[in-house]
Amino acid sequence: MQIRWVLCAALMVGAVPEQLGAEEHVQMEEVVVTATRGNLPKGKVTKSVSVVDSDAIERQHAETALEALRNVPGVFVRRSGAVGRTTSVVIRGSTDDQVLVLIDGAEVSSPTLGNFNFSTLPADFIERIEVLRGSAGTLYGSKAIGGVINIITKHGQGPMRTSYQQEFGTLRTFKETGATQAEIGPVRYHVGMTRLDSHGLSTGDDVELTHVTAAGAAQLAEWLSLDVALNNNDSHVGIDDGAFRPDPNRFIEREHLVLSTTLKARPIEFWEQELRLSFNDDDTLDVDVGDPGTTQATTKSRFNTDRYGMDWLNRMQWGRWGLMTTGFELKDEEAESTSFRKTVFQWAWFLQHQFDLTDRVTLIGGVRN
Repeated sequence: MQIRWVLCAALMVGAVPEQLGAEEHVQMEEVVVTATRGNLPKGKVTKSVSVVDSDAIERQHAETALEALRNVPGVFVRRSGAVGRTTSVVIRGSTDDQVLVLIDGAEVSSPTLGNFNFSTLPADFIERIEVLRGSAGTLYGSKAIGGVINIITKHGQGPMRTSYQQEFGTLRTFKETGATQAEIGPVRYHVGMTRLDSHGLSTGDDVELTHVTAAGAAQLAEWLSLDVALNNNDSHVGIDDGAFRPDPNRFIEREHLVLSTTLKARPIEFWEQELRLSFNDDDTLDVDVGDPGTTQATTKSRFNTDRYGMDWLNRMQWGRWGLMTTGFELKDEEAESTSFRKTVFQWAWFLQHQFDLTDRVTLIGGVRN
C-alpha cells in the first residue's frame, strides 16, 4: 500500500539561541560504531560500511526504517504486501537470517527464525542506521555472516524542543507524531510517540501502528557514562488468507519491546570498557474469526520470543600496534507458542586485533568461541 499525504500540519516549540556563534566549525571525520563495536573513524574501517543519518532520512521522506534502507548499496528489501506486512532485509546475496539487526546495540533478530521483521518500525526517531556489509562473525557471532544493520535511535541534544505533527491522506490515513528532547548539563533525553492509522486497499486491510521511544544518556563522571533506551511497537494489521485474498475476519497483533542499558567506562586513556544489559520481547497473535453464518470456528495462534542478553566489551588502543577488541557474551533465548516451548542458553568469548601496518595497509585477525 502506497500512501500519498495530502495535508500536513506541524508545531514546534523550543528554545532557540539568540545568536549563532561566529566560530569556524571544523568538519570532523565521520565515526562509525558497528565495524569494531566502538567509535572508529570511517577512514580506518576495513569493511564496507554505509551510514544513513537523520538528515538523509528526512531528505528521502522515509516513513519507515524499511524505506530508509532501500537506497543503501548491496541491500535488498523484501515486503510481503502492504504496510504492516512481514518485511525482511538481505545483504549481498545472503539470506535474511544471516543479517544481524541491532537496535541501540541490543540484538532484535528472531531467536527462532533468525531474521527481523521491519514491518512496524517507523523512521521518525532514528538518529542513524549503520549497515556493515560482509561477515562480522568474530565480533557478533554466526548470525552476522552476511552483515550487520545497527539502528541507533535519537537520544536528544541541544536546548529543549517539543514538536507535534499531524498528517492526513487517502484511504482514511491519519498519522500523528509528538516528541520532546533536551540536553541539561551532563544529561540528555529524547521521548517520542507516533501513531499511524489507515483503512487499507480492501475490506479488512486496515493498519494501526503505535511506536513509543524513550532514550537518555548521562555523563556520570569524566570517565563514566550511562545510556538507556526503550523502543516499543504495537500493531494491528488486517491480513489476507493463504491464497492472498482479502479476509475481513483475520488480523495479526504484534507487540515488540526492546530495552537496552549500557555503562561505558574509560579507566585509563587507552582502555575502554562497555557493559550492556538488554531485553527483547516479541509477541505475535494471529486471529482468524469464523465467517458469520458458517460453521467455521475462530482460530488463534500465539508466538512469543524473549531474549535476555549481557555483553562485556573491552577495547584497547595500543598506538601503532593497533586496536584490540575482546569481550564476553551471555544470551538466554526463550520461545513459546501454542504447540511448543523451547529455551536456549548461549555464551561466547571473542578477540579481534586490528593492526595498521601502514596508512594504507591494515591487518585484522580474530577468534570466537
